Amino acid sequence: MEEKEFSIDIMGILYLLKRNIALIIITAIIFGVLGFLGTKFLITPQYASSATMIVSNKVNTAENNTINSSDMQAAQGLVKTYGIIVKSDKVLEQVIYSLGIDETVESLNQKIKVEAVDQTQVMKITYLDPDPQKAELVISKITEIAPPIIVESVGAGNCSVLSNAKVTENPVSPNVKKNSILALFGGVVLSSLFVIAKEFINNTVKSEEDISEKLGLPVLGVIPKIGGK
Repeated sequence: MEEKEFSIDIMGILYLLKRNIALIIITAIIFGVLGFLGTKFLITPQYASSATMIVSNKVNTAENNTINSSDMQAAQGLVKTYGIIVKSDKVLEQVIYSLGIDETVESLNQKIKVEAVDQTQVMKITYLDPDPQKAELVISKITEIAPPIIVESVGAGNCSVLSNAKVTENPVSPNVKKNSILALFGGVVLSSLFVIAKEFINNTVKSEEDISEKLGLPVLGVIPKIGGK
């Protein structure tokens, strides 16, 4: 038994989408509006506060102001270690106790991000929170508490504040524009798939070519429409 070949008519699909363009556009607009409203009113905005600290592998840089390439590489390697200490229970427990905030160490840890700035010995600490004032207080307290604990824990090197805590004026998330565009695009994709799927499962015979394809029989004749009937 011969297997029936399955082919996709690209031009036919494009014509089908063009024929249903109104439905696709309306669906996309609805999805875009829902994405905008959902992002704007259902997702809590988050503010970011950040500060930078400079890492050195020398205990006292005042004794020797000369820093060579090996010192820089060693300091860059310490950034990751120092970042782990910044997010440790020892630091965060003191931050929570000092500020008297309603947070657990785990929840506070999840909101903190520590990273090296452009692969340098500068360490950036960022904290996200719905309350911008709280975000700034947390970062300020971390930069106050962390340096002595870092030096004590590592037993070498030092860490000092390069720039104090600053909070963003506008929320950093959610991205209303991005989410609205993604929802709009999702509406286009879903409505297009719906139109194509509906067409593929429609077994209605529309032309003599359909009869030949579906029944495998030649068309002997076609009765034309007379008077629009």
